[in-house]
Amino acid sequence: YLNLSETYYLTAEVLKKIAELGLPLKRWFNIKARTFKTDIYCVRLQLNGTFDLMGKDSAEANVNIAHLRTLTSLTELQLKWHKFNDEGMQVFENMINMTSLDLTGCEMKGPGFKHLLRMHKLKRLYFSFSPTVTNEALGYVAQLTSLRVLEMQYCEHITDEGASKLSRLTDLTRIN
Repeated sequence: YLNLSETYYLTAEVLKKIAELGLPLKRWFNIKARTFKTDIYCVRLQLNGTFDLMGKDSAEANVNIAHLRTLTSLTELQLKWHKFNDEGMQVFENMINMTSLDLTGCEMKGPGFKHLLRMHKLKRLYFSFSPTVTNEALGYVAQLTSLRVLEMQYCEHITDEGASKLSRLTDLTRIN
């Protein structure tokens, strides 16, 4: 478990170096093992509010998070309050082991959600306080049939029409 939340000077270069390690992080960071099977690998990562990684605009943020692409064993990822947009969401395309993804406060709109469609194990998705998210995103979210928890409050461009697309998610236990 590697928690880099509140790391104000984490740069894209540092993140790239972490990704390039390709070794069990326990060996390098003295990380306490968790209860899941692949716990000695980087399977949980929190990058909430890491200001240097956020970038000054979405273009820079997209480049910065691209280094996450190699962390395909991730099962849980928090990227709250980052400036990446739909283009930056390409980084998620091969993260097929993901069970929980938190994009609270990020700047995506809708088309980028197509990059989540290979996440057949995704149980929890959070994108509350993301004012740019539109109904188009919900068309993709509705295809994530393994979802149990969906949080999307304060997404002002989502309408009843968009929310109706979620009716096919019959296993949802919580929706906000």
